[in-house]
Amino acid sequence: MIYKKNVAPVIAPCVLTVAEIIKTRFRPDKIILFGPYISGHITPRSEINLLIIKKVKNRSKQT
Repeated sequence: MIYKKNVAPVIAPCVLTVAEIIKTRFRPDKIILFGPYISGHITPRSEINLLIIKKVKNRSKQT
């Protein structure tokens, strides 16, 4: 599920497009937007911060 609350209207379509691509290709458990676009402290140099959470199987066992 993608939540649009508090996302700056100008960047929202771009963020949603990227989130949909990530959702389709990687099937994450969650995609969380954080940083300036949530806090409202947006500048021309602001980054888009996404946290992707996905459960994965342990691929290698350390001995």
